[in-house]
Amino acid sequence: MSLINHHLNETYHSRLGAYKESMHVFIQQGLRRFLESNNKRSISILEVGYGTGLNAILSCEEAIIHQLSIRYEAIEKYPVPSDLLGGLSYADLSLENKEVVQLIHSANWESEVEICTHFSLFKRQSDILKTALNHAYDIIYFDAFAPSKQADLWHFDVLQKLVRSLKKNGLLVSYSAMGQFKRDLKSLGLIVTNPPGALGKREMTVACK
Repeated sequence: MSLINHHLNETYHSRLGAYKESMHVFIQQGLRRFLESNNKRSISILEVGYGTGLNAILSCEEAIIHQLSIRYEAIEKYPVPSDLLGGLSYADLSLENKEVVQLIHSANWESEVEICTHFSLFKRQSDILKTALNHAYDIIYFDAFAPSKQADLWHFDVLQKLVRSLKKNGLLVSYSAMGQFKRDLKSLGLIVTNPPGALGKREMTVACK
């Protein structure tokens, strides 16, 4: 089951499994891959397309398990109503303290909230096209809806803005392996690789600065 964004008539996650998709694309190929290559315990993450908050929840879980310090910033134009978030089930999560999930869901927008000693969250209801990025990030989760639904978010100017905010050796990860998307990232100086995608998809994108 996956929630639907009625503004765009699009589901937030793969109908084949939201948890497995997020774990593979953003945690395994994003956060864990970054940790394998960088000796850092304090990490800044930007998510474009916050959706249901699942990527933030999984990143918080990683921070707790591996004793990291993560500052997580998310930009979302169409926040999911809080009453719908309350009904989501996260049976696959290993977090013993389910209160963390509720704290993430209930965290105020437009202010930085300390969820626990290992994880702070700053949710911004905004359009990435109009949003100033005032921090530098180690990892960018590019989780926008598909180009057929949100074509403006996949434009070169947006990617250029994101790449400029990415730290050296930082990663930009996305479920998409669209040809123009990869070509644009390469033209911006990133090293692009395409590991297998989630849930049977042939490829995804990992781009390193």
